[in-house]
Amino acid sequence: MAGFAKPNYQVENEGKFTVIESSSITGSINGLFDGTTPNAWNTNEVAYWQTATSYLIIEFHSDVKLHRFYSWNNNNNQRLKILKYNGTDYVEDYTSFHRDISKQTPQTWEQFTDVLPKGKYKFLLDSSDTGFTGRIDGEWYVETAKNRTLILHDGEYKKVTQRKDYSVFYNGTSSRMRTTKVHKYNVVTLETWIKPYTMSSALQDVMSNVESGGYSIGIVDGKPFSRFYLSGGYRYCYGSNLLTPNQWSHLATTFDGNTITLYVNGVKEGELKYSATVGNTSAMFSLGGNPSTTNSYTEYFNGELRDSRIWSVARTELEISENMYQLSDVDSVSDNLVAWYLQNENFGTVCKDSSKYASDGTYYNTSFMIEYFPKKIQTVSNSLPNSTKFSEEGMESLSPLFDRELTKLDPVSMVNENEILDDGDTGKVFAKTIDLKKYLDIRSIRTEVR
Repeated sequence: MAGFAKPNYQVENEGKFTVIESSSITGSINGLFDGTTPNAWNTNEVAYWQTATSYLIIEFHSDVKLHRFYSWNNNNNQRLKILKYNGTDYVEDYTSFHRDISKQTPQTWEQFTDVLPKGKYKFLLDSSDTGFTGRIDGEWYVETAKNRTLILHDGEYKKVTQRKDYSVFYNGTSSRMRTTKVHKYNVVTLETWIKPYTMSSALQDVMSNVESGGYSIGIVDGKPFSRFYLSGGYRYCYGSNLLTPNQWSHLATTFDGNTITLYVNGVKEGELKYSATVGNTSAMFSLGGNPSTTNSYTEYFNGELRDSRIWSVARTELEISENMYQLSDVDSVSDNLVAWYLQNENFGTVCKDSSKYASDGTYYNTSFMIEYFPKKIQTVSNSLPNSTKFSEEGMESLSPLFDRELTKLDPVSMVNENEILDDGDTGKVFAKTIDLKKYLDIRSIRTEVR
């Protein structure tokens, strides 16, 4: 399909894809993939986005990289926004995979995306990208992107992968998540992952049902705190260390009826002895702000949150540290886990409660974030993967390599005088013959006889 229009640098085979839909694309969509020399702009040999309503939807049938030949005679290039289909709509934002080709030289090829996982994608102009102007046109080459990182380690076949996580951004002025329940308990544990953007002397409530009663956990002056309404007033427990801005930390607080305890990253940092019953509150439990009155919020949080949990028991330090990254199967269905807001949505306004009680909440003025974590090694199989398994894992089939067998070579002990070779003599050194066609990268064989 690429024909003559193919990058003039090393690329893999052309990937399989299907053009599903387009709108307001000037020229011809087929011009992106017609295999012609794309050097005549404003003809059907090219296709370009020039309005905010221009878009193209393509399904890639494997992991791919995209390359572009830029055909216009102007070197102002606008970036494309890349949205992936999640089963309902095109909302998973992969724009960060765009390589931001600024002022690409006309009549040249460049790779303009990192590896895009197989699936359906919508490409449209990125209206937020003010650093780029003009239009996008030319020819595309869809390159297969194979994972060639197969590793045999400890009897397992593994590959290198990159994990991504979702979170919710709270803007510090109006963002919050409001549940449908008060979630007031006399014995309780609150815990959440938090990535603060700004630190100030003002209170920032992260999890809260504070309204003349109740409790909350948050940050102030860069340090974590929790507060509980006990015996007619709020009793505060503070952490001892500053949190690092723009870095994830795990916060947790417990109250067992006698002691408020604060934990940071699974370690106890603060404690306040106070025996009482938590004061009643009518505030609907919220994330990202303090619902101090029925229709108004204060003490907004600025940063990202994910995996926020409420328990109707006081969890121990060991339980918190062991489960802060991932809940055990037993705990995830526990009667004591009364709310579990993963905040891993990437569209809509519903904040799903993953506990057995399913008390979903509603997002207001929030936005969704995607974070890509350092690459890690993932187990593919405990036995040699077949070609089907390779394909499922997005890997290139290495069957020709694994079909090869190693033949053990046994040297013959030369103890008899008639077995000793003189210069220029020929003789048998190994007890088995070897077929060099079975071996890779063998340039020479050196045999030393002593």
